[in-house]
Amino acid sequence: MSAPLNYRLINIDRLDPDHSSNFDLSTLVPADTGAASISSSAEAQSLAGQIRQLLRGGDTEGALRGAMENVPYGGDDRAKVGKNHCLSEVTLDLYLVHQNTRLIYHLFSIA
Repeated sequence: MSAPLNYRLINIDRLDPDHSSNFDLSTLVPADTGAASISSSAEAQSLAGQIRQLLRGGDTEGALRGAMENVPYGGDDRAKVGKNHCLSEVTLDLYLVHQNTRLIYHLFSIA
């Protein structure tokens, strides 16, 4: 007699073709994006300096483009943190500009 089959030990997710364990994760990262990619924290700091200059100069659209185009695919963790910090600075600046514009319109509509 053979031993009874224990159905609790069968991994049914392996049998489902749509389950995430059967998904090839290498397809999530594009092979060639065509855009510049950040691979080190020094490059991320350099990019952050350029974006800060654009923000100081009033070119918010250029700063946003620069922050969105250069993605740290495969970069080290410090490069990814620097990139996220840079993108959050641009987003915060856009929000503050929007809030200040509404405040100025409100002030001038009262006067």
